[in-house]
Amino acid sequence: MVDEINQSIDIVIPWMNDVDENETEDEKIIHIGGYKTNGRSLYLIKRRNDIDFIRKQFAEKNHLLLKTFNTYAYYSCDITEMQHKVLQHMINTGAYSFIMEFNYTNQYNIEEEYLNIMDKRITFILNNLLNNQSITLLQRKKMKANLNGRRLDSLYFLPNTRKENVPFHPVTNCRHGLTMKISRFLTHLLQPIYDRATHLKTFNTSADVIDAVEEYNKKGFLQSKTLFVNLYIHDLCTIFPYEPTVEALQRFLHKYIIDGRIQGILIQSIIDLVRLFLENQYILYENKLYQQIRGSSFNSPLTTLLANIYIYDWQQELVANLDKKNEIYGRCFDEIFFTWNESKDKFNDLLNTINRPYPDMKMAININDNINYLDVNISHIDGNLKFQVAHDLNTDPYSLPYVFGHQSHDYSTLPRAVLIRAIQCYAIVSDFANELEDIQLSFQYNRFEKNFFKNKFERFLKEFNATELNKIHYGEAYYDQSAYDSLRRNVFNYNQGLKKAKIKRCQRQTIQYRWPRS
Repeated sequence: MVDEINQSIDIVIPWMNDVDENETEDEKIIHIGGYKTNGRSLYLIKRRNDIDFIRKQFAEKNHLLLKTFNTYAYYSCDITEMQHKVLQHMINTGAYSFIMEFNYTNQYNIEEEYLNIMDKRITFILNNLLNNQSITLLQRKKMKANLNGRRLDSLYFLPNTRKENVPFHPVTNCRHGLTMKISRFLTHLLQPIYDRATHLKTFNTSADVIDAVEEYNKKGFLQSKTLFVNLYIHDLCTIFPYEPTVEALQRFLHKYIIDGRIQGILIQSIIDLVRLFLENQYILYENKLYQQIRGSSFNSPLTTLLANIYIYDWQQELVANLDKKNEIYGRCFDEIFFTWNESKDKFNDLLNTINRPYPDMKMAININDNINYLDVNISHIDGNLKFQVAHDLNTDPYSLPYVFGHQSHDYSTLPRAVLIRAIQCYAIVSDFANELEDIQLSFQYNRFEKNFFKNKFERFLKEFNATELNKIHYGEAYYDQSAYDSLRRNVFNYNQGLKKAKIKRCQRQTIQYRWPRS
């Protein structure tokens, strides 16, 4: 079958490795028919144990078999497709400065040379801060590089099949990098401040945007002409320039930290540590050594925070404009959602004005009365609001359902996350029952034990005091709208409780700072 595949394809693989007794040994990969919205064919590798065997077969054809970014599916393409897209990413972002090429005989010596350079820089700066009493000895120890098993960061790319034209997303293995402890220390220091300052304009999950749109509708702001806007910022982790980002961070800290210190550390010392982190990013990719000169490693915790603060600075004019008009604005890292009740021309004029000082920021824009945001679909017809799960029509239900923000390796809690999302989306019990069928089918295709999802569903209903719905999958006779309404209220209250707890936690963590009056 692999010999017949000459184009880019999507591939699904059962999560569990149970073998169907009716399958024969020659059925390692099969084509799944049916129309796919992206135009790619869908194939099924029938046993997880056969991944390496199939990957070798693809390699003989110069094809790759790759895990995908933010889904449970796989993607196969010609190696030249990936090479071309990765090269375009490097050129478009300008994030990587080539230093040298190496081979396996001299890689160790080159890596050690640059690790020693980085270690000396880090030690010098930390010692200076300590000697100047800018940090304490304990704080220095928390940031001191771990020299055991030290490695330069290594870069790899994953296809993002949820985006048009399947871009390749950079991911960095940086667990043993010398700046990782600085990254963690600064994130621990600054994240509670950022969370407290931005929680009203941050969407952490699809539940947040659903709550915001429903509240917007209850207040009477949703009109027949209302448009929903989704802005996706391309390559956010690798486009933020260092100096403007540092300047944005300085403005942010001076705005929210009135006395100029965080846990005894002056703002200027924090800026020095951020520069130390940003200026010591050396990465390995395809037998080449690069220095990252824009953005930062996707897997480093400080990267997300710095990118968020950079975009927080960018969004101020847009947020102020929307707030005056009682519109929604919320952002989940590189995906922005807001409502709009004026013409598309005025929208384009506003966005062009805001983006003028940011020429390197590229966005995909979707403005309509029916859009996908994160993992939900939001639409309205003449002001009648509707939410649905945004299924991946190209791989569902053969792939496990992807829930935004859920750890993909934690399949034991996936049913709970999927159920909460479904309940938030569907107000009518029959719509929820239909979604429930799709969820059950997905776990069935992925060869979970027969009662796996059933047991999880019953436990879920018990947790949210809705056991009278445990026979809903038996048919319409068991569709109890009143019981379902009660379940939705309980789930809604649960989510609100999580939000309030997070806000209180942020307030406790930042209580020592004197916040400016809003």
